[in-house]
Amino acid sequence: MKQWTILLATFVALLTQPGSALADQRPQQYDHGKTYSSGDGTQAGRFGNEITSSTPMPMYDAFRRFCLTTGAQPEAIEKAVMISGISFHKRGPTTTANPMPTGTTAWDMDFEGHRLTLNAGHSTEGDGTAMVQKGNSCSITSWNGDEKASVAALHKWAGISRAADRPIRQGTLTLYEFEVRGTAMIPLKNDDAGRLAKTEGRTWLLTIMDNSVMLAHYSPPFPRP
Repeated sequence: MKQWTILLATFVALLTQPGSALADQRPQQYDHGKTYSSGDGTQAGRFGNEITSSTPMPMYDAFRRFCLTTGAQPEAIEKAVMISGISFHKRGPTTTANPMPTGTTAWDMDFEGHRLTLNAGHSTEGDGTAMVQKGNSCSITSWNGDEKASVAALHKWAGISRAADRPIRQGTLTLYEFEVRGTAMIPLKNDDAGRLAKTEGRTWLLTIMDNSVMLAHYSPPFPRP
């Protein structure tokens, strides 16, 4: 199936960029009088397993709050941050047009007592010789030492077979490629059903590492301009 190259490369690159120290930044203010919408999370807010634990899971909680309820849509992610009431430092947005259009915006925040960086990204990727595909992503990176409870919860939340485990410079990267049918997460396969899911814009990628997670959604392919 698809290699998900641009969003995945962006996600891994972000892990080498430490979040700005919150103590050294002036928190951005949000307007309590303005009406914001965090997005209805049409599909993303409903699929996956509901996980509860007596052990604190800030990275998992942030994933559900900012990635799932927004459907990983960058504009909805920003609105969710604005209405959260959490002090944050915004970095970006940054954009590039080469080799394909991409953009990222990041927020450093203190979430449930943990230093986290939330990143919203978008990309346009080649899909064969004649088509391109747009993707949106939401990633959470923790700058605290132990996120084992969150990582375990994320794997349990997925509840489907893994696409791959890949060793990287620091730890292991696990991929889940899946489509969404109603509220069901179904492993994505290179068959008629998988190709139909791709055509209809129902394909997702979940990437889990030791201290980070990314959820990406891909829209239907369209002809190259």
